[in-house]
Amino acid sequence: MPLSASTVSPEDLTLDGLTHINFAFVFFDPSSFQIVPMDKNAVALLNRFTKLKEKKAGLQT
Repeated sequence: MPLSASTVSPEDLTLDGLTHINFAFVFFDPSSFQIVPMDKNAVALLNRFTKLKEKKAGLQT
């Protein structure tokens, strides 16, 4: 039986007990080492993800 992935918005994450979280929907350009989004939705999602640091001081993203 295949597993299904559930969708969770960054704003809905429970940050209790977390010190680090990883965003895995970007690539690094091997020439420039710049962050390159995997798709058009990744930019907005990355911005929302990064704002989680405002909710929890010391959170590393």
